[in-house]
Amino acid sequence: SIWNLSNMENIQALCQKAQLAYDQGYYHNARDNFNQALQLTNDIIGENMSNIRQEQQFDLNLSISMTYRSQHDIKQATLYCDQALNLAHTMSDKLRIAKCYHQYGKIKIMQNSFSKAEKDFKKSLKLKLKVVGDDNLDVADTYRAMGKVHLYQMDLKQAKEMLDKSLAIRQRIFGDHDLKVAKLYRDIGDWYEKERKYNDAVDMYEKSLKTLLIKIGEKSLGVAKIYCNIGWVYGCKLDRSYDAQTMFEKALKIESDIAGENSTEVAHTYYSMACTYYKENKINQCVPLCLKAAHIQLNLHTQDYLSIANIYMLLGHCHKEQKNYDTAVELYNKSLKIKICIFGEANLSVANIYDSLAVASAWKNDEGGAYWMAERSLELRKLIVGEKSKYIADSHSTIAQCHIALDKYAEALDEYQKALKIHQNIEQGDTTLDIADIYYNISNIYSNQGSFDGEIYYEGKYLDICKQVLGEINVSVALSYRSIGMSFCKLKQLDKGLICCQEYFDTILQLQGDTDKLRYEAYATMGQFYNVLKRYKDAIQMYEKALEYNPLVFGKIHESRAKLCDQLEMMYREDNNQCMADKVNELASEYRKALEHDHQPDEPLQDKYGQDTSFCITDSEETKKEVRFLLSSDSIPTYNSSASESSDEECDILQ
Repeated sequence: SIWNLSNMENIQALCQKAQLAYDQGYYHNARDNFNQALQLTNDIIGENMSNIRQEQQFDLNLSISMTYRSQHDIKQATLYCDQALNLAHTMSDKLRIAKCYHQYGKIKIMQNSFSKAEKDFKKSLKLKLKVVGDDNLDVADTYRAMGKVHLYQMDLKQAKEMLDKSLAIRQRIFGDHDLKVAKLYRDIGDWYEKERKYNDAVDMYEKSLKTLLIKIGEKSLGVAKIYCNIGWVYGCKLDRSYDAQTMFEKALKIESDIAGENSTEVAHTYYSMACTYYKENKINQCVPLCLKAAHIQLNLHTQDYLSIANIYMLLGHCHKEQKNYDTAVELYNKSLKIKICIFGEANLSVANIYDSLAVASAWKNDEGGAYWMAERSLELRKLIVGEKSKYIADSHSTIAQCHIALDKYAEALDEYQKALKIHQNIEQGDTTLDIADIYYNISNIYSNQGSFDGEIYYEGKYLDICKQVLGEINVSVALSYRSIGMSFCKLKQLDKGLICCQEYFDTILQLQGDTDKLRYEAYATMGQFYNVLKRYKDAIQMYEKALEYNPLVFGKIHESRAKLCDQLEMMYREDNNQCMADKVNELASEYRKALEHDHQPDEPLQDKYGQDTSFCITDSEETKKEVRFLLSSDSIPTYNSSASESSDEECDILQ
């Protein structure tokens, strides 16, 4: 057939349509259009134009491979990449051969085989630099891919270097407002998050989001991913749970519409939501989302073992919080085995699991096991990042937590001081949430020892940083005021206690979102405080408001409601209002009679900040069954050893 410009324009139009669909996350639609373009290429480009035909066939085969890769269909992605590579060799086209190595690397990332992916990217980069030099978009693509591999491997210095190189090239060619630049802003946001610079991470995500919304609209998986990332930072790091929930809802709606409810994207958002619930100590809401995410991941065509390992880790945290230490250790070990298979042992995420195992073992009174795990984590971190790193500080904090579990408070204080010194040297002062967390943990030690002056001092330092980083209207800020107020009460400094508790109360009332539980606790706390001050009318007002919120938090029948009535009755009697006291007494009796038939659990135990700590995450038979499924040996994913640098013996542990 005779080649003409019109047919070429038709092919280009199909490719542009396919690329837009791909950028939005409609991978099947993108592949249909790429296939149509490939068929048209085969039909209309004659043998006398074989070079043009082969080039077009190469580009389309590689694009089709890209769509399969994004849907985690490794077999088809590899097949089409193989076909592209054969064409590149036929043409003796080194740049296209380099592009194939780049694609193989991205396929290996999908298999969690990061070391092999890095080797492919290095091959690709070496060829590209020879053919086109350093200042080229194809080179920028590989710099970005290598940066993402280093992010997965937690090699943050190398990651930033690669991402910055890619960004410089793309910005020079496209400026700031292009899709390729926007994707790099998202990657740099991920880097800031791993560096624990959370506000900077959000800034980069929002910068990326702005361009994506303009270029491809809100209904795209790239936008959904940014919503999810922002939600995770809001919920897990910045205590903005209401804003986090809004972001997650947006992400889920887009992901469900485009990829389906049983997609890896939806599973990832469920996991991120679960992390936020865990941060808020809402274990009963965290666990079901973990299980939903796990079942989606385990039933995917190609399983994301790294995500499965992270789910095991989070479930382990939940069981540890509920003092189910044996189950927690079992889940941590499953996560550990998968991550060692993927990364080898010398990896920061592996060190993090050793930390969790150490603390859980300490609470089991396994002193030898706890300290071995903590020291192993420290050794790995020194090997990876050297002596002067915030990750070394993490190890000292872990050792401190082990000391606390074993009632060695003086030793714990020494370890926290070591961690604090490292952070202060890195940050040049007290300015980060990492430092705030250490002050909070030190304040807990003083509280446990009954040294309330020390508790107030360190809690105050924690509060100052939280206000600076998180803002005045924040849950952590509010609860810190409450803790300081209670400590002043224990020191009989009631005037200072009242000032702090009033700050706590006012802040809680200004919070947005699902705050029923927080408001219930605030009214009950202020009722108790006014009782101590013998301001009985104020106490009555607070207890009555707490009584209104109680059923919203615990349901209509709960022991805590009867106990509130007991407090309210006492306040009425102290205020010489015997009539109301008798009525409230009758109400308490009615609640207790109802409880005898309903068998509701007692009021939850509360931690220092009044958050529930007594939920049992395996109460329901359904949840017990789900957890047993995840713990059973035959449910552990069989990791593909061919996709990993680890030895066959290492990978056998997952069988």
